[in-house]
Amino acid sequence: MVVTSLTALVARIETGFLGRLLEGSPAEWAGFLGSVAALSGLIWMAAKITARLRDGDDPAETHRQMLTQITDLHREGGLSAEEYRSIKGEIVDQLDTLKRREVEAVQPDDPSQAEIDHDSKEE
Repeated sequence: MVVTSLTALVARIETGFLGRLLEGSPAEWAGFLGSVAALSGLIWMAAKITARLRDGDDPAETHRQMLTQITDLHREGGLSAEEYRSIKGEIVDQLDTLKRREVEAVQPDDPSQAEIDHDSKEE
């Protein structure tokens, strides 16, 4: 029974797409490989576009969504009070870090530079 199944499988492969491909000419191989390369390129491009679109996400919004989710999970009994406080503390710390970075990006570190920038805006 197993030998018959294997024989039938080999016969299918030989007469099917793979069999025709294995017996194909170099031009057929080139067409097949070109198609595989084009498909791979499209998949790569879609992955890059998706990654670029995700880069625009606001990390603070993501953290707020996580806070909402863990609060709901805690209310439903999925997290103990200790787990909830621990996770919430981590998320809040990350939000604070994000806020600090935003403020630092807006405000210059050198106070004398701030005065120069302020004076140039008044003119």
